[in-house]
Amino acid sequence: LKPGGSGPYLAGGNGGTTTAGPLITAAQGGGGGSGNNPSPAGQPGGSGSGEADGQGVGQGNKVTGTSDPAPSQGNPGGGSDPTGAGGGGGAGAAGSDGGGSTGGAGGAGLPYSIANGTATFYAGGGGGGTRTGGTGGSGGNGGGGDGGVSDNGTDGVDGTGGGGGGGGYRTSPLRSGGGGKGGSGVVVVRYEILATETGTRKATGGAVSFYGGKAIHAFTGSGTFSNTSGSPLSIEYVVLAGGGSGGGKDNGGGGGAGGYTTSTATCPTSPVTVTIGGGA
Repeated sequence: LKPGGSGPYLAGGNGGTTTAGPLITAAQGGGGGSGNNPSPAGQPGGSGSGEADGQGVGQGNKVTGTSDPAPSQGNPGGGSDPTGAGGGGGAGAAGSDGGGSTGGAGGAGLPYSIANGTATFYAGGGGGGTRTGGTGGSGGNGGGGDGGVSDNGTDGVDGTGGGGGGGGYRTSPLRSGGGGKGGSGVVVVRYEILATETGTRKATGGAVSFYGGKAIHAFTGSGTFSNTSGSPLSIEYVVLAGGGSGGGKDNGGGGGAGGYTTSTATCPTSPVTVTIGGGA
């Protein structure tokens, strides 16, 4: 087994779902990448995983590992043809199809500048794997791992919800690569502070910073967001779930990115439990 990812003959695992009490819509974990026949098809999730060996594409905007619909959070994975596996879906685009001996690229993530005014991409899909002599699919912009050629796929980046790259296959001597691990999710919350309140927070929880007249709370691990202002607090947020791991063996499909949601809300004065979805 590749530590933290899928084994060389296994389908990838689904990423963990990120929640923040009743305040924020749950972001669904990314689907695990398909492995070679007779492995299961690509798994559905916030973004779906890539197909391997004609086993079926993972669909996006689904409750992780089910056909149940979820709010729009991502995109489907790409198809396989014949030894190049499909890339996992990303928040901004579907995974690309594999073709010949080339793995499909992972779907691109989406940028958001909530933390410091600089656009950062999140939730890129994992690239599809292939065999010796081929070209692995590149991970999607936003932390997606690259597909393997004759070895393991690379891991998605923690804190981005990126999908893991699909495993490759070395033909001489024979060796099957495992799928890369999906990246963990993140929750970022910010709210406005007055010029006279510079450096003053109105809540606790997460790593706190200040930029552009806003206080920013970033959670890379589970915790509690507590509004200490004494009244309801208007917030903006970005929520990322954990990415799925890539499929193992010959032409493993790329893992789907974790679901990506962003919106505004009014936070009550009661504490909000934040649970960060881990990468599979």
